[in-house]
Amino acid sequence: MSIDRIEQTDPGTIVDILGLVQKADPVSHVTIKSGANAGNQLAKRDILLVDTSLRTIKLTLWDENIHLVNESDQNAPCIAIKNVRISDFGGRSLSTMRNSMIEMNPDIPEAHRLKGWYEAGGKQQAFSSLSGASSGKSSMKFMSDIKDEQLGHGEKPDYFTTRCWVTFYKHDGTFCYVANPENKRKVVQQGDNWFDESLNKVIDNPERRYVLSLSASDHTGSNWFSAFNDEGIKLLGQTADQLNEWKENGDPRFEETFHNQIFRPYMLKARAKVETWQDEARVKCTVVEVSPLDFRQGSAELLTLIQSYGVA
Repeated sequence: MSIDRIEQTDPGTIVDILGLVQKADPVSHVTIKSGANAGNQLAKRDILLVDTSLRTIKLTLWDENIHLVNESDQNAPCIAIKNVRISDFGGRSLSTMRNSMIEMNPDIPEAHRLKGWYEAGGKQQAFSSLSGASSGKSSMKFMSDIKDEQLGHGEKPDYFTTRCWVTFYKHDGTFCYVANPENKRKVVQQGDNWFDESLNKVIDNPERRYVLSLSASDHTGSNWFSAFNDEGIKLLGQTADQLNEWKENGDPRFEETFHNQIFRPYMLKARAKVETWQDEARVKCTVVEVSPLDFRQGSAELLTLIQSYGVA
């Protein structure tokens, strides 16, 4: 099944998938909360699959399957999986099961064609994700729509897409935090060591992860957004560790990075939900996906809109 067809397939359905591993996250662990194995930990690794439909989807590998790929592999290996489950939690995603059968770089024509397409220029395309919105879909909005349509005021979050320019990054205070790479949780400094209180252990090689606050604008207005690590790297082109090093050393590249990355056009997919802070309710918009602005797609949408008014 191609990735784009998963959007029209019911959650819980078991499917077969062939894709390329565009990205692999570090291994993390989850704790079993009930049953005979309560308290035990399961190892997992999230990977991002792409194919010729120009869609991406998150796939979770469990237990021994986590070793099939690693985060340092930049060659986009091909993966074929029989029997994966479609989930609709936090956006469409896939998860392996006990009876999943996985083959890396299978010697079949479909895999060779997919890999050839990617190497011949497919990897330069702008991909859109099925993961990140509760229904796998999000509607196009202007900045003014966030307030006018009261996005985020319902029982569930609203997901939307907007074409905009990032006009400012707040970076005079905290723009990142120190985390355990395995579970992404904040660690605290104790003497010369970093300590993960959730695991009660010292973390030898912590990493810094983005917690960005940015302003984005279009012709109707502007709004504040939050963005976390993966999207922050896409926006700024540097890791939080690198920027923090420049900041601590007084390196001018710290300020230059933020200055050089403003007034750039993006397609942002975001989540809107009312949150209460110091007894004040306000809509918080969080970026769930960043991609370059696709002018060809935007032009095609405008043409379709013009034609809907009966203008040739």
